[in-house]
Amino acid sequence: VLSLGLAMLLERNIPGKSIFRTFFLSPLMVPSASVVLVWQVLFHNHGTINQITEFFGGQGTDWMNSGKGQVVIVMMFLWKNLGYNMILFMSALCSIPKDIIEVADLEGAGRIWKFLHIKLRYLSPTILFVLILSLINSFKVFREVYLLTGDHPLAKLYMLQHFMNNTFNSFDYQKLSAAAVLFALVMIVIIAVLLIAENIFGVSAFLFLLPTVLTIANSFMTSGEISANYGALFGKMTDDKKVFISENVNLKFIPDKVTFDQYKAVLITNSDYLMKFWNSVILTVPITVFQLAVAILTSYGFARYPGKIKSIIFFAYIILMIMPYQVTLVPNFLVADKFGILNTRAAVILPAVFSPFSIFLLTKVMKRIPISYVEAAKLDGAGELQILTKIYLPLCKSAIISVAMLVFIDYWNMVEQPLVLMNDQDYHPLSVFLSQINTGDIGLAFAVGTVYMVPTILMFLYGEDYLVEGIATSGGIKG
Repeated sequence: VLSLGLAMLLERNIPGKSIFRTFFLSPLMVPSASVVLVWQVLFHNHGTINQITEFFGGQGTDWMNSGKGQVVIVMMFLWKNLGYNMILFMSALCSIPKDIIEVADLEGAGRIWKFLHIKLRYLSPTILFVLILSLINSFKVFREVYLLTGDHPLAKLYMLQHFMNNTFNSFDYQKLSAAAVLFALVMIVIIAVLLIAENIFGVSAFLFLLPTVLTIANSFMTSGEISANYGALFGKMTDDKKVFISENVNLKFIPDKVTFDQYKAVLITNSDYLMKFWNSVILTVPITVFQLAVAILTSYGFARYPGKIKSIIFFAYIILMIMPYQVTLVPNFLVADKFGILNTRAAVILPAVFSPFSIFLLTKVMKRIPISYVEAAKLDGAGELQILTKIYLPLCKSAIISVAMLVFIDYWNMVEQPLVLMNDQDYHPLSVFLSQINTGDIGLAFAVGTVYMVPTILMFLYGEDYLVEGIATSGGIKG
C-alpha cells in the first residue's frame, strides 16, 4: 500500500523526481549488517527515539525487549524494500494506456473511479508480483532480527528460522524435516490463493538515507566521542558485569574531531576485518557469476520451449523461491556432508548457484521477446547459440545486470548459510562477524560497516538505471 501510494505520488510531475527515486531505492543496496548499529542507536532503551519521546513528555519504550520490537522489525523491512516495490508500481502506472485515461477524463470520471476501474485492473499482475516478492523478503527479515538480538531473542521476535537454527544444533533431523515440510505446504497454499485471487480480480526521502549517512559519519569519530555518544548502548564486560560509559544516547551526524584511526585499524593494523571482507568476496562473487550463468541458460530453455511439463517445473521453481533457507536446511546439510564439503566454502556456494530467484526473473523477461525475432534469425541460418547471444542477451542486458546486482547484495548480506554450513569462524563472511563486533570498539564497528557498504554503493551508483529498468521489466509490467 505504501509503495503504491509513493508510486502514484511520484507519477506526477514534481521537481526532483529522479532524486527521490534514488533515495527510496538506495536502501536496497546497503548491507543490513552495515547499518544494524544505527538501528540499535535509534531504538535502544536509552536511544534517540526514546529521548525524543521523553522530551515531549511521553514515556520511553524498551523496544527490543518488549512486544514493540516487532514494530522495529517492520520498520526495517519497509526501509529495505519499499523503494523496490515503488519502482515496480511506477513502471506499471506508466504502462497504462493514456487514451483510456483521457476518455475517462472526458466523461467526467474522478480520481477514485479511475483508480478503482482502470488503474487497479492494469496493476493486478504487478500487485501479485509485489505480494510474492514481499512474502519472500519477509522471511529474510530473520537476518535483521539475528543481527539485532542474536540466537535467542524475546519470544515475540523468536521466528521459525530461530527455532530451526537452534534445533539444528541437536541434530534432530526428524523434527527439522517435519517443520520444513509443514512450512512448505503453508507456502504452497498461500501462493495458490494469490494466483487464484489474481485470476479472479484480474523529508521522508532523507529518512531512507539516514542509517547509511549516520553509519558513515560516525565512522570518522574518535573512540572517546563514540563512547560519549553511544556508551549507554554498548558496554564492556568487567568482573562479569557490563559497564556502560554514559546514560544517554546522542545522535550525531557531524564529528567534533575527524579521525581516520578506525580505518587505519580496519585496513592496516588488524587483519581480521579484511580477512572477513575477502571471505565475503570469495563467497559472493562465484555465487553471483555461476548463478547468473545457470539462470541465463535455464531461462532461455523455459522461454524458447514452453509446454505443460515445463510450466509445472516453473511453478515448482516459484514454490522453491518462496521457501526460506531453513526449509532446505536439512537436505543441504546432509548432501554437503555426504559429498565431504561440509565446513567448506563449497557447502555455501554450490546450493546458491542453483537458486531459482534469478531463473524466475529472467524467464519473465525472455518470454516477452517477440518470437518474430527468433523466426527471422532462423531463416538466416542462426543456431540456438547465436539466437541466445545475438538476440536474447542484448535485449535482456538491463534485466541481467539488475539480477546480478540483486543476487550480489542478497548474498553479500547472508547470515544463515555460513552459520549452519561452516563451523570454522575463520571462513565466516563479514556480515556474520559484524553481528558480534558491537561488544568491542564501536568506532571500529562503524568503520567496518562503512567499508562493507563500499562495493554495493559503487555498484548502485554505476548501475542504478539498469537496476530500475531491470526491476520494471522483470516485474511483469513491460513488454
